[in-house]
Amino acid sequence: CGVSGAQIWAMAALHQKPGMKVSELAQALSIHASTASNLLDKIEKAGMIRRERNTVDQRVVKLYLTAAGEKALAC
Repeated sequence: CGVSGAQIWAMAALHQKPGMKVSELAQALSIHASTASNLLDKIEKAGMIRRERNTVDQRVVKLYLTAAGEKALAC
């Protein structure tokens, strides 16, 4: 599917709990937040996740799988 094991792991966590913050995903994967952010950058560039900012607090970013991400996860 063109996705690494670590990327699939992150996407599976987002599939189970959509709307996680980067810090929550990092905790779920037992990795540092900066490592999670770098991992997410690659997945986002591939069009498999999207980041949404909270309308009230722009610092809060929630993560969601895109249709392409769901498809890659199903491979």
